Amino acid sequence: MSRSGASPWRLALCSGWLWLAGCAVAPVQAATAPPLHYRLSIPRPADQYIHIELRIRRPPGKAVDVAMPAWIPGSYRVRDFARHVYDFSAHTPSGVALPWVRTDKQTWRIDHGGQEVVVRYRVFAAEETVRTSHVDDRHASVNGPSVFMYLPGQRSRDCELELDLPEGWQAYGALDPVGPHSYRVADYDALVDAPLELGNPLVRTFQIGATRFDYVLRGVEGFPADVTRLVTDAEHVATALGEEMGGFPMLRYVFLVAINRDGGGGLEHDNSTMIMLRRSEFQGERGYTRAVELAAHELFHAWNVRRIRDAALRPYDYRAETPSELLWFHEGFTESVQELALLRAGLRDADAFLSELATAWTTYLAIPGRNAEPIAAVSRDAWIRAYQPAPNHPNVAVSYYDKGKFLGLTLDIELRLRAAARQQQGDLMGMFRRLMQSHGDGERGLTHRDIVAAASAEAGEDMAWFFERYVLGTEEIPFPQTLARIGVTVETANPWDEDPTARADAGLELAGTRISNIYPDSPGSAAGLMRDDEIIAVDGTRVGDTASFRAFLAAAGPEAQVVLTVFRSDVLREIPVQLRENPARLVRFALTEPASLPPGIENLRTRWLRTRARPPQERAPQE
Repeated sequence: MSRSGASPWRLALCSGWLWLAGCAVAPVQAATAPPLHYRLSIPRPADQYIHIELRIRRPPGKAVDVAMPAWIPGSYRVRDFARHVYDFSAHTPSGVALPWVRTDKQTWRIDHGGQEVVVRYRVFAAEETVRTSHVDDRHASVNGPSVFMYLPGQRSRDCELELDLPEGWQAYGALDPVGPHSYRVADYDALVDAPLELGNPLVRTFQIGATRFDYVLRGVEGFPADVTRLVTDAEHVATALGEEMGGFPMLRYVFLVAINRDGGGGLEHDNSTMIMLRRSEFQGERGYTRAVELAAHELFHAWNVRRIRDAALRPYDYRAETPSELLWFHEGFTESVQELALLRAGLRDADAFLSELATAWTTYLAIPGRNAEPIAAVSRDAWIRAYQPAPNHPNVAVSYYDKGKFLGLTLDIELRLRAAARQQQGDLMGMFRRLMQSHGDGERGLTHRDIVAAASAEAGEDMAWFFERYVLGTEEIPFPQTLARIGVTVETANPWDEDPTARADAGLELAGTRISNIYPDSPGSAAGLMRDDEIIAVDGTRVGDTASFRAFLAAAGPEAQVVLTVFRSDVLREIPVQLRENPARLVRFALTEPASLPPGIENLRTRWLRTRARPPQERAPQE
């Protein structure tokens, strides 16, 4: 079980940065059994292999199982890390080979007869994502579940880690060293919850209260990234989140950030995060915006999901899927807080905040499957659908990030309005503070009922109806209507006002000239078009790309019938399609004039949109 939730008084008793190792109360077994000792080496970085030696002193019984995790917490898909394991061997410390057998795709059983066991294997590490490990001649990013085997039934044993690094390399991460490149933690969960960056990245630090933050950055060589801006923006959102939550639940936190060709998002851990950013986006503002959004999102996970942990994820089961119906809360509501954090930090003003939300809501409304099934069910099926979607996915499902964000923001306003009606204050962040008080010590697993109870306490009345309608039900989220109640004007416009080719619609999504999706109940669906049909011509005129196809439809008009010539399985067909006017609408949000607001609403709106008059005093981060 992860030591992921310490109360503030417990933090005060801990010394060192890795408080979870020093202050965790280990089970009797872990206290009496000697630590498992892991040794990690990278003898030839260009080969992209990580070599692991695992010493098991006093192994249980006459045989012991060792296994590779099938997934990494925070990314809900089975990844079968065992597929990258090579050259597995087991022997005694004196080198006598021990017999072993592979019992399933991720487990090895070793007959040891009561002798100490030394396991050796190597892991191919060539996948550069926040969920995996990657090695090249410049660095290594190590994600524990993709590298370190564990002993089923023995995960509570202390673990020691020794790093044998290439010359000149250093190690960075949330683990607190007990010696040169050596570490000791309370259990396996703590070991694999602290990713490492090995090499020579740039390192900057800043302090907020009692908590130290390290910003570890690689990939800026030969590229004019503004490192000071990246670090300062992270400091601003961290300050805002700390103020909202009444302080931090850790004494040290590490941002492990990489700028590379493909980017890759972020992944949360108890006291750190791994973030990847796309190099090309730093040609403009997008790279910096994405960096601070991810910093806010992943840092808030230190509260939501890492300490306010889902009952379904307690304890972690590394063997197989662990379905949860609360991902809309853990990820979606974290998206809501991310948006609010940038506002609170002074990195986005009220107008920009509302503009971003309007753009996102416009995009959300264009998702055909946003209300096809309850978002709780979408969360449950994430393991089999969200990360390996079928071609029909947009028509039958929605991202729990996207829908969850608007659920969280709608609930935030609803709580404010209902609490204010009782001359009280309540909001989304207050709900999270309540959940930290009730669940943040790691002893209780979060349930749907707990979320409803915390929301109801903030509102001063029963909020079960909200979750019945929009989480367990499929009603449309009334986000624009709720905004209007707090002093935001909602306007809609036709998309063809900005793009004349958008007026006539067949309900198709194209990749070049090939149909990638057909919206339900659309002209394309009614005409019998199919995914993967290649559109060759409209009314006999050749189509060259998506833009020309849309131009042909616009020229025909929304009331016209056109004949599409398509290749289907290499057979040419002509299919008549009755067009329609594009049902999509552009949404715009703006502040309503104060004079037209009901009494008290302007004050509520001001508190909701509060932001720093100026960011915290700028200071150069420490080397």
